[in-house]
Amino acid sequence: RTSPGDLPLALAAGGFFSATREVIDMLVKANPEAVTQSSKLGKTPLHHYLEASIHFNTVPVPQMMELLVADNVAELADNDGATPLFKLGLAAKNCHLNEHQFEEISASLSCILSNHRCKDTSFLSDLRQLPPNLRIKAFEKKRVKNTLNASMERAPYTAMLMMDFYIQISIITSFSFGIVEGNHNRRAIAAVQILGCVYWTLRKMLSFATIKSKRIFLFDAWRLLEVSLSAFVFTCYHDVF
Repeated sequence: RTSPGDLPLALAAGGFFSATREVIDMLVKANPEAVTQSSKLGKTPLHHYLEASIHFNTVPVPQMMELLVADNVAELADNDGATPLFKLGLAAKNCHLNEHQFEEISASLSCILSNHRCKDTSFLSDLRQLPPNLRIKAFEKKRVKNTLNASMERAPYTAMLMMDFYIQISIITSFSFGIVEGNHNRRAIAAVQILGCVYWTLRKMLSFATIKSKRIFLFDAWRLLEVSLSAFVFTCYHDVF
């Protein structure tokens, strides 16, 4: 290893003139584990190869990419947080791609995505680095589609949780404000709390309609406390309007 922790494979892949495919193939066969080994900077040979493409405005060759991608290398980020997919996007932006080069870099993208689990949406930020035409190619991949569909299915649930949070904050704030202000602005404070309770009532009715264990839902202690709180608010402010 060199002082930064690079192996011969990394040096061969990331030099001014990258070694030929035959040389890279020979180094990989001599030490297969070198493909997944990171330097002190967190860079794998794949990182080095793509960085060389960025610096020298060359197009990553898919045949080389296939040799340098193994296991979870496609998902590894270096110490700066840059993944191979991110660096491929930078390399693509640096080049004015002709038709042949576009086909090559599309094949390199396929090589990375085929070895990427795409298990969450964090990799989507790396896809933003790609030029629009390559981004379309990425979205055509089944794994990417599945991840996008899964994230979109979770979006309404996440939005509902955020709405719950904001409603809770509004109720707590208005209640605290009401204690401090007394009868001043009582109607406005009551409106916020009543609307909050109406929202919670509708949410619980929706949950009750969709949940299977309705008996557990009805006799849950926390649920009874919420109902009691709503009833208390309506009782306190029924005469305001």
